[in-house]
Amino acid sequence: MLGSTVLDKLDFRDNFAMIGQRGLSHGTAIEQVEKGNSEVGTYGNIVTLFGCISVPMGQLLDLQKLYTAKPALPGSQIGETMSNCGVPKDCGKSAFAVHLYSGKGNEESPKICINGKYVFAKDLNDAGRGFNIAIVNPKTKSYSRIGRFDTYLQDSSNLEIFLEMLNEGDIILAVVNDDASRKLTETARRLFSDLGSAMIQNLKFRDSWIYIGQKGLDGFGETEQFCLEKVFVYLEFAGPNGKWPRVIDKRLCVSTKLKGTKIRPDPMSRKNEKRRKFCSKYDGYEDFCEGRIDEPLTPSPLTDGTMGNNPIFDIPIVVVPGLNQNTLRMQLETLLMQPGLRSNKVTVMYDEKFPEAGELAELFSFKTYKLTSSTKYSVQIQKALENIWILYSSAKHVIILEEEVIVSPDFLLFHSQLLPILEKDHTLVGTNSWNPNGFKGHSIANSLVTRSNFFPGYGFLLKRSYYEAFMQKNFEECCSKRSWNTWDIQAGYEVLVPDVSRVFRRPFDGLSQQANMLSEFLNRDRVTNIESKVTLKNTEILQRNAYIAYMKSRIKSATVLDIANSEDCLTGKGLGFYIPAKGGIYTIYFEQTSKHSHWILNQLCRCFGLFSVAGYNCPGLHENTLRFTQGGSEIILVGSNSIYYSLRGSSKAVHLI
Repeated sequence: MLGSTVLDKLDFRDNFAMIGQRGLSHGTAIEQVEKGNSEVGTYGNIVTLFGCISVPMGQLLDLQKLYTAKPALPGSQIGETMSNCGVPKDCGKSAFAVHLYSGKGNEESPKICINGKYVFAKDLNDAGRGFNIAIVNPKTKSYSRIGRFDTYLQDSSNLEIFLEMLNEGDIILAVVNDDASRKLTETARRLFSDLGSAMIQNLKFRDSWIYIGQKGLDGFGETEQFCLEKVFVYLEFAGPNGKWPRVIDKRLCVSTKLKGTKIRPDPMSRKNEKRRKFCSKYDGYEDFCEGRIDEPLTPSPLTDGTMGNNPIFDIPIVVVPGLNQNTLRMQLETLLMQPGLRSNKVTVMYDEKFPEAGELAELFSFKTYKLTSSTKYSVQIQKALENIWILYSSAKHVIILEEEVIVSPDFLLFHSQLLPILEKDHTLVGTNSWNPNGFKGHSIANSLVTRSNFFPGYGFLLKRSYYEAFMQKNFEECCSKRSWNTWDIQAGYEVLVPDVSRVFRRPFDGLSQQANMLSEFLNRDRVTNIESKVTLKNTEILQRNAYIAYMKSRIKSATVLDIANSEDCLTGKGLGFYIPAKGGIYTIYFEQTSKHSHWILNQLCRCFGLFSVAGYNCPGLHENTLRFTQGGSEIILVGSNSIYYSLRGSSKAVHLI
């Protein structure tokens, strides 16, 4: 419509210049092209046009008549009929039924149905690639013009003229099939925007787009609104490397008078190009690289105003990934969901031989740090601890998240409530997020926290003062084992442990010499907190002296269980104990030949369904005492080397057979 004859024939690296005029007859534009060589990639010669031109440049077509013909396509036809276009309800007098179908990639044709009649479908009115558009008269509720514009192959000047010729009140139905972005100009995008589209600016290669707007609309359409009074816009992005997007298939009632919003919908849908590039490079990320590929990765806002200045948000968080990158992705996603999280406080410290982990972390706007490669994961933990104090020289604490760990919704909130206790009690190493005895049926109180000398790792907050005093120069001796084997805590020190875990450790499914232990530890049904706001109870009694006094009070008030049949437990014949009533507190005293003798305790743990594997001790002790829940009752096992053993009085203790 500008008078050109060669514009649609331009090839790679051709040089072209043209002087034309809208409505100019075909072949009367002043134009020149110098061909490039597409095989070797050389450019065409320079093109120069100069001189005087007359205005108008020649005979101009009457565009108004050309584009108000009814219908616009010569010989356009009505296709099959479908009652109410498949909309299950009657649309009423002030609306009409519509079916919009984008088609599946380049395999299926798009469809547009208006008031029970299809005007675009396979082999109907040239339906296909690009923009398939029908204009509806709001008074008659029937189509007045239709047109297809292949803006993949041709420039969008015809589309622009078509849109500019709309009459006030005309309703436009548009469906994009295959691709329409390749030669779509900013002018055409602006025209759609003027008609109420808030998404047309985001249309890119092979994206599907369905749109309903109206000439004279006041404002923008509300994205993904399906009610009668709203403009309908729906955009489905293509996948990485041009992978076809999901099909858009919508049946709805459209009002003859659409209403828009004065403010552009926020947030606008946009492609996450950085994430798409990552997903085109790496495999195995499931929905992260499929249906949710364009979702923004931003931290959850802080909704509790009282937490605004909480020091927990200043503590650096270190993620030390293993080999499973998809689990790392889930870990980072759950971390990002922590209300108030500061992305600049999260550092993913990864093995230099696995840069994929670093690239993944950058998608979340987290910091990254390359660690020199090692075949032992415990060495990577050691390196991470050495370097984090350098990166955050003024930090008094650090949070470590190990591999295969997913955090609970209240992970940071949990640690924030215990931080004041850590500051006051020098005998505390830190706070742990994982209860080694947190099995189903034994872990029920998500507001309960206990003390323990067992340090299981996975997800924990560590004091810098303890690290520098006892770990920094003695890491090989204290902490070179994997976390499931526990780190050796200095005598007189303990950690705080939740009754209900705040991290979920993914089940073990690999090969290991410790496979039996890992299967027992990680593959049994466990309980992890799923609530976002849990207020911890009685945190003031968690300081050492207060906790000892509290435990003495609990043990004194407890009922001592009858151990007459304890031999059944020790020999594997049964539980050997009768628990009188649910909800009570019960104690069992047992003998120890030395402070670290746990044979009887290990048998008791097996009888009560706690962790029990030959060659490993039952975890979670505090002063040679184990406290847990059994069927709604609190059970306290007290060893003869415990500071609480003297409370047994004349009660008998379980002893070796």
